[in-house]
Amino acid sequence: MIKIRMRSSCNRKEQAYYGIRTIIRSDPMNQHQPLSERSELSGRYTDNGTTVLVEIFRRSGGDDWRMEVTSLEDQLTDWNEPFASAHEAWDEFIYVVNTEGIAVFL
Repeated sequence: MIKIRMRSSCNRKEQAYYGIRTIIRSDPMNQHQPLSERSELSGRYTDNGTTVLVEIFRRSGGDDWRMEVTSLEDQLTDWNEPFASAHEAWDEFIYVVNTEGIAVFL
């Protein structure tokens, strides 16, 4: 199931780096251990002139992957259920784009 919500706000440094926000955050007690791991499948995706930011991530040491898709207008779409792998999440994203169109994320 997909859940759509508007993002509240993010700091300017995060906006500058990813265009919207970053998922990986470091634990202040251990600067070498990120709190979450970002998949290499994450990034900008453009179809028919529309661009969205796809973030696929999991908690550091966790098994379940999460996915969020953010439009350039800052509308956030995320899934209620986790994915078994980053590739499964990516496949779901592509399926939605192919069946419903990228406009579903706007």
